[in-house]
Amino acid sequence: MTLVQNKAIPLECIFPKSRFFVVNISPVNEFDETTKKSTEKVIGYKYLVVETYQYTRFQIKVTQRTPLMTADELERRRDNGENVFVSFKNATVKPYYSSRTKQLEDSIAADEIILADRDDDVLGLD
Repeated sequence: MTLVQNKAIPLECIFPKSRFFVVNISPVNEFDETTKKSTEKVIGYKYLVVETYQYTRFQIKVTQRTPLMTADELERRRDNGENVFVSFKNATVKPYYSSRTKQLEDSIAADEIILADRDDDVLGLD
């Protein structure tokens, strides 16, 4: 048994003062419990990110209805050599047991994603 099961742990407790590099953006569609299938309705976006201190890579679901940018825009920026750094508002980690992997996994979610204006601002190099 774990004491943290079903508890929301603030992401900043795990990655204090961190910013994240965006690798990929994809929509999260609503899941219909009756049909056991995804619907066409987009209820948020998943961001594959890399934490900038320990380089930990993970996916985070953001319930914000408007994406930070489209996946195509992210790809264009990355192709032009631009790094896209972000932070999150009200980000939490919830451990859960996965019957698929047979181990504890992390469910990571946030209310909002915030684009950093410049790489230097995010990394505190000013």
